[in-house]
Amino acid sequence: MTDQEMPQSPTGSWVITRIYSKVGAPIDLKASGTTLTAALDDLYTGIIHAFTKYECTPEAPKAPPAPAPKPDAAAEIAREEGNLELASMLAEIPPPPAGKTWQTVDVQEVRVIPQPDGVTTLVEFWNPNRKYAEERVKWKSHSIIGLLKYVMTVPTNDDGTPKAAAFTAPCRVYYSLGKEYVKKDQTLANYHDVAHVRPL
Repeated sequence: MTDQEMPQSPTGSWVITRIYSKVGAPIDLKASGTTLTAALDDLYTGIIHAFTKYECTPEAPKAPPAPAPKPDAAAEIAREEGNLELASMLAEIPPPPAGKTWQTVDVQEVRVIPQPDGVTTLVEFWNPNRKYAEERVKWKSHSIIGLLKYVMTVPTNDDGTPKAAAFTAPCRVYYSLGKEYVKKDQTLANYHDVAHVRPL
């Protein structure tokens, strides 16, 4: 069917697709036109412009593998002394807080984002092709290094604070349900209190 044969909507036609910035941020690209064909032509022009000028891509760039975690010092000492049971226990997940149970989510990518205050660091746990992170946690920067120590060695600045980074790091995030809050749709939900991260 040609444009001449295609009826024109009084509100026009809209099309949308998702592309990614060169650092992996998802971008929903929208275009409109008086007909579907015109909207698609407009979208195609926008895609070409985004790819050539801004180095966008049709798929999220894959993050590099995370640096291997450093051996746990206490576990290494226990292993050297022949106490393999203790060495194994040190890496196990402790029991949850009283009255709580551990919830888990498996993820493939970890993003470390130092905050402007210079004191805290945000960590986001992502899965491919998701618009939002599965989990997020913002702690004091040095505590973030401890949270991720079983999964990766967090790159740091000269002062020991984490550097901004994104890594492929398949891992399991352990959290318990925290305080209730009211969502935008007025339903109740619980904050997720992230406590541990372990490799898959």
